[in-house]
Amino acid sequence: MFRGLDRLEYLDLSGNSFHSNIPEVIGHLPKLQRLYMKDTSMKDTLNFTLTMPSIRELYLDNNPDLTGTLPSKLDVLQTLQSLSITGCGLTGTIPPEIGMLNASVFQNLLLYNNTLTGTIPPNLGNLYQLENIEIEGNMITGDVPVELCINTSPYGSLKRLEVDCNEGVTCTCCTCCGERCIEGGVE
Repeated sequence: MFRGLDRLEYLDLSGNSFHSNIPEVIGHLPKLQRLYMKDTSMKDTLNFTLTMPSIRELYLDNNPDLTGTLPSKLDVLQTLQSLSITGCGLTGTIPPEIGMLNASVFQNLLLYNNTLTGTIPPNLGNLYQLENIEIEGNMITGDVPVELCINTSPYGSLKRLEVDCNEGVTCTCCTCCGERCIEGGVE
């Protein structure tokens, strides 16, 4: 289906009910910069993302059968600007390697409404162009690292920092806490 598309830069398959794995060839499209597969009922892990040399925006929201962990090797995606995997079946921790993405381009990390655990890696503070982090609706614990707090607006680029503040996370710099963030409210 996707063979011969070596110059494809934008692919939006949102709203299609695939009920299957992601075709492996999607991860090997050399010019693909923007991939949107929201609400597709796909069943897979995120390993296909590690071979996307030009990806800038990756939106895979609302696919509960998209399972497994965030790959620790996501830092190979040096062109990535936005990563949105919300309302899926992700488990495990947020790998610290995300903090090694290209700091001059990475801007959005949206991982809310999964089953992620552990703490927020301090080296996410290395991403000095980061504008949005939304990780509420998970089972994250601990303190929001000071390295992130010093990047919040007005002193840094971080405009939205959303976590489950009253449910295991201590945050002195968050812009919104808990489920109200997802519903559009601000706390």
